[in-house]
Amino acid sequence: MTSPASKPLAFALALVAAVLGSVGPAAAEPTARRVAVVLVEFDDSALTDVPGLKRKARDLIFDAPGSAARYYAAQSHGQRTMTLAGGEVHGPVTLDGAATCDTKAMVAKAESVLADVPHDDLAVVFPNAKADCGWGGLGEMPGKRTWFPAEHLNQAAVLHEFGHNLGFNHQVRDICESGTVTGCRKDGHSGRTPMGGGGAEVGLSAPELVSMKWLAAGRRVAPRATTSVRLVALHAPESAGGTRAVDVPLGGDRLVVEYRAPGGVDRSVPRGVNVYRVPGGKYQAAHLIDGGSEKSVPVGRTLVAADISVTVLAADATSAEVRIAVGPDLPATTAKPSSPPASATTTAPPSSSTTSATSSSATTSDDPLADDIVVGAPVPAAASVQTADEEWFGYAVIGGALIVVLFGVLLVRAQRDR
Repeated sequence: MTSPASKPLAFALALVAAVLGSVGPAAAEPTARRVAVVLVEFDDSALTDVPGLKRKARDLIFDAPGSAARYYAAQSHGQRTMTLAGGEVHGPVTLDGAATCDTKAMVAKAESVLADVPHDDLAVVFPNAKADCGWGGLGEMPGKRTWFPAEHLNQAAVLHEFGHNLGFNHQVRDICESGTVTGCRKDGHSGRTPMGGGGAEVGLSAPELVSMKWLAAGRRVAPRATTSVRLVALHAPESAGGTRAVDVPLGGDRLVVEYRAPGGVDRSVPRGVNVYRVPGGKYQAAHLIDGGSEKSVPVGRTLVAADISVTVLAADATSAEVRIAVGPDLPATTAKPSSPPASATTTAPPSSSTTSATSSSATTSDDPLADDIVVGAPVPAAASVQTADEEWFGYAVIGGALIVVLFGVLLVRAQRDR
């Protein structure tokens, strides 16, 4: 039973709890997507082994252990689900005329058999032998439609194209001047996510998880002063706890640091500390900064970015210790700018001004990066760690709450003295 004298203090403490609970970004909203899958043929080009293709598409998108549905459900901690609209793969339906890469015509034909099938998203599978589309997969970014040439339908391509639907861009690698984040140029892909050529046996990167609000605020830190941080492997089980990412402002950009180690969804990820530059706060378009050791920053190496530096102090099978230095605590940089090694000469695919296409090849292949991106609606703003203004507002609110607590304590004492 609460005494009358303790009511002001209880009220103050409740107010503090409410205020503190309101600080920070909101959690992701659950989304349930009904995905219709339709096989589309052409007058001069038919699909082979339709029953087998239907089973394959269903497995890759919904049923297999590594399916897109299971992958994104796991990455989102159950916040995003995908189910097969109508309970079956539909078609094939025949598009009049010769084989073509006209994606709008494919969509129109596919939709013609879905009038009575409620659905949110659409995946089209078609024969590419005569259409000869110059990509191994296609996805709206962001959006609700994907296209897959039947000859190149595989797990990596499915994860990649549905990633585009979520708003993820191709994740590129930046080669910069030695030990710094200056003089950078795009050079290949990150290899740390299905969106960066990592295939189907890697999880999403920390910036991608942040963009979808799938990395809890409590798993990220934003140091305002020099400190050391123990990073638990990004995709370690939730029961392992710990900090999974550092996320700090870098001018108008952000700098995100993660530790990855083989295990769980990260079956084939290289072990190491990865540093990303997030241009303009667009987490879904982050660039991996090449650290010099299989693209990661090796133990003992420092990477300097403006008034912030990241030094990898130690790493083991489950975690890494990194030192984040700010302002006057930055280490002296003596390394001279160096050119990238001769082996690192892969040129990043060019972008098209009309479709933001990033086709890595003029011909189709099983490489999930040999695709195009169809620009959909504007990508929504990413969930981010609080900006400086938001942080100061939070501190002001907390300070006010503490004053209320102090007032409550003084009021309790005054009542006791009567």
